[in-house]
Amino acid sequence: MDESSTERTPLAIAAEINRIKQETCKIMLTNALEIGKRLKEAKDLLPHGEWGKWLVESVSYSQRKANKLMQLYKEYGDKLFPDGAGEGRSNSPTWANLTYNQALLLLGIPEDEREEFILEQDVNNITIRELNRALKEQ
Repeated sequence: MDESSTERTPLAIAAEINRIKQETCKIMLTNALEIGKRLKEAKDLLPHGEWGKWLVESVSYSQRKANKLMQLYKEYGDKLFPDGAGEGRSNSPTWANLTYNQALLLLGIPEDEREEFILEQDVNNITIRELNRALKEQ
């Protein structure tokens, strides 16, 4: 085997790291949606006034964190889980490549304007810093 073909370079390692980071962010969003779905289900089942106590004792979440996760599910669940089962991501390029951090930031855009913003800003190919800047300009 040729030694140069197995040689690792900083550029190749950086590409691997960036790919792993991107995959991790997608997994984080998928799992956040799954958690949000289950939090909503639990909240609907609990008696009035028991929600906050249940969050602390059962899953160690603040109400703010739980609300954010439920909001993510409400806003993106049907777009990323079109069958409602949460078992597969949408094939739509608009939604399929969002990361957890992008999805959180995009909650600041009204739902009816979000898809157009994602496409116009090419959200899947900009950094979080650039996304923040674009959102402030919006």
